[in-house]
Amino acid sequence: MGQFIGIDASGISVIICCYNSEKTILRVLDGIKNQKNILFDYEVLVVNNKSTDNTANLVTNYITKNNNINIKLLSENRPGLMFAREKGIKESVYDFIQFCDDDNILSQNYLSSVYEIFKSNHEIGACGGLGIELTDNVIPPFWFEKYKKSYAVGSQVRVIQDHLYGAGVAIRKKALNLVYTKGFRSFLSGRKGNSLLAGDDGELILAMLLCGYKLRASDSFFFMHIINSSRLTKAYLLDLHEGFGKMYPVIDIYREVLKSNKIKSKIYYESKFLLKVLKSFISIFFKLGIDQKVQIRLFIGLIKGYFLFNRDLNQII
Repeated sequence: MGQFIGIDASGISVIICCYNSEKTILRVLDGIKNQKNILFDYEVLVVNNKSTDNTANLVTNYITKNNNINIKLLSENRPGLMFAREKGIKESVYDFIQFCDDDNILSQNYLSSVYEIFKSNHEIGACGGLGIELTDNVIPPFWFEKYKKSYAVGSQVRVIQDHLYGAGVAIRKKALNLVYTKGFRSFLSGRKGNSLLAGDDGELILAMLLCGYKLRASDSFFFMHIINSSRLTKAYLLDLHEGFGKMYPVIDIYREVLKSNKIKSKIYYESKFLLKVLKSFISIFFKLGIDQKVQIRLFIGLIKGYFLFNRDLNQII
């Protein structure tokens, strides 16, 4: 993929990628409509990623009723979050991109805070806010507090800021252009329908770091993450961690290059990963209950990821 276009206009393009989002999309759009202190131009691009429910009709009706807001409905037929995001980016016209998941409600100061961060520091390639769970009337299970970051919930602020949630992340389009100009392509296309392959956003963020950009996280603005009961089950938690395991053969190469500031051989990265798999297997026997089950599924994901991406290692490197 070549450079993205349309980076000469100052403002924010909000990109909402949807897959069967009829239960949440109107609340998400209201969150955008209720933003405060908007002293800049912005647009809202809703990308329908092969939904089979009533999402498209709901968005179309919302656009009709809110013609004072610049909202467009787009379609992307390639399944996968990264493909949907790329569709939105190509159609965007402003220099800052705000990704808003179809289950995220942005705080009223979210867009204004993002705009100020990017305007005040041109080294920032991406930024994001605090994630807060919104479970409606469902009481989260006992293990949720321990694993909430797996759901993009909690503070993202780190001493060394090398990661951001994909949920609520904002990106400077100039940074995206640089990454793709240097030959980036995503090996982790993200969630496809009900498949929980993770890491597409993390892969892109790491590519930005390799290009010299910095990250910024803040708790002064936040997004409410709508988490329904089906995602608060042990089965979903385990599927989620298997998806995390699958991404590591790709993500770990980025991290190794960032740490050593040099590219090494395929044998080196393969050996490091197989050692990680071994450690993951051993750690199973030191855990109990739900923690052990999570570790088992993470281990299974690592094994599957190895076979999924091993033949691509040279291309990734």
